[in-house]
Amino acid sequence: LRAHLVAQIRELTGKQLRDDVLTIGFARRFAPYKRGALLFSQPERLRALMDEVPFQIVYAGKAHPHDTPGKAIVRDVLKWSADRRFRDCVAFLPDHDLHTGRILTAGCDVWLNNPRRPKEASGTSGQKASLNGGLNLSVLDGFRIATTEAAQTTGVMQTTLGAIQTRTEDVSLTLLQTDIMVSESLRSTVAKDALSALTSVMSDLNRTTYGRSLFGGTATDRAPLGTSDTLIADLRGLLAGVTTLAGIEAQLDAWFDAPGGGFETQTYQGSTTNLAPFQLGPSERAALDVRADDQVFRDMIRGLALAAISDDDILDFDQGLRAEMLASAGNQLLQTQVPLTELRAGLGALEARIEETVTRNAAETTATRLARLDLIAVDPYETATQLENAQLQLESLYTVTARAARLSFTEYMR
Repeated sequence: LRAHLVAQIRELTGKQLRDDVLTIGFARRFAPYKRGALLFSQPERLRALMDEVPFQIVYAGKAHPHDTPGKAIVRDVLKWSADRRFRDCVAFLPDHDLHTGRILTAGCDVWLNNPRRPKEASGTSGQKASLNGGLNLSVLDGFRIATTEAAQTTGVMQTTLGAIQTRTEDVSLTLLQTDIMVSESLRSTVAKDALSALTSVMSDLNRTTYGRSLFGGTATDRAPLGTSDTLIADLRGLLAGVTTLAGIEAQLDAWFDAPGGGFETQTYQGSTTNLAPFQLGPSERAALDVRADDQVFRDMIRGLALAAISDDDILDFDQGLRAEMLASAGNQLLQTQVPLTELRAGLGALEARIEETVTRNAAETTATRLARLDLIAVDPYETATQLENAQLQLESLYTVTARAARLSFTEYMR
């Protein structure tokens, strides 16, 4: 793969890099905060490192047409790549696109990302390099944004699912008691409570954070579910003329579970693709694969809708069928509690992983800073001792000089 990269560099730039040394890649949009020319801030030190341990650097990327500082960075990198000290070990690939991106992420040993703290440090290019076996060398502080967003998102998800579970569990227990209710008005009240719960659950699954939908997969720009009123209206047309519980449940099965059924084509408006995982660290990712079209939510909405529509004035089901529908809805909702608990448990485990990663990143950052201090800092006691010794030496030198030159006020007045 590196040989292929070296051949492409020779074809595009005329430079002949080596295919047997460590190759560092840097390819992204050249914005000032990404610090594309940072390695050349100490050119002599960079050259000395290259002489000590041979390696080469390949750059690619573009600046936004209106980003004047970004374009200046591109020119700076081009200047250094043509410098006599680096012309044999630094190359800049022109016209960066998906093709050159694939070649670079596959052919580089190390993928460099050095933004200003605490800017992004978890871009997709680093992920692609890791998938190709490369090392993602990035700034740990930059992952603070990703870990914060992941923690916030999973926290809101957990709170939302907790509210949904509490609401549906209460409704299911009430529905299971309807077979002993003798008052039709009580059954009607329970059905209205189920309709209220349906509205609440669908609204919760449409919740957003950071301006993006939580449960719609990659379709974060819109609510994943329609409204409960629209759903009831759709089911009203579906169940018109059906007079048995078996017939009603058959229609609902087809609507909610069949591929291409009403739920997939009319109720669910999100994406069937999960969100991309959060990149929490150089080798740690968190996948949030919870969507509003998951089976547990389909079954939950189905049970609530069955109870809610039992009291529909237009369909006007008979009293016996209404009682059967409410009892069946209670059983269906009760059966969703176990998978919902398992879903929340998995989300809780993910929250724990995120917290562990945050702690580990913080520890590594602190260790790096301490190591840096060991390299550049000095011992205050030792420094004070050296200063005192220097002062004594200066006083001694002054005394000797004064005596040798007979420096005194009396001699001066003569």
